[in-house]
Amino acid sequence: MGTIIPRNTCRQPWFNRLDLSLRNRIPVRRGQYAELSFDFFNVLNGIKSEWGRYQSVSTARRNLMVPASYDANGETIRYDLTDNFGDNTPLGANLLLQFSMQLGVRYVF
Repeated sequence: MGTIIPRNTCRQPWFNRLDLSLRNRIPVRRGQYAELSFDFFNVLNGIKSEWGRYQSVSTARRNLMVPASYDANGETIRYDLTDNFGDNTPLGANLLLQFSMQLGVRYVF
């Protein structure tokens, strides 16, 4: 309290993510081939839903105190302490953070 926190003091937790890409060339004619590609994103989350999730301290939970009111006469701001300061929460639930896969086909002639 009352001092500035040194740089690089607060760290985010480790994030485990594994992406996998498989490719195979299939000869069709002389000098021509088809290439199949399978891309898997966040494979760990596909194995177990608790894995491959990004847990972090969200912006709303990084403030120890939040402004509650303003005293115009004294020109001061009254602050309240928060209950959830520094709590880890899952960062979103969008498709980029879940297991997904794509299939690609390329024909070279």
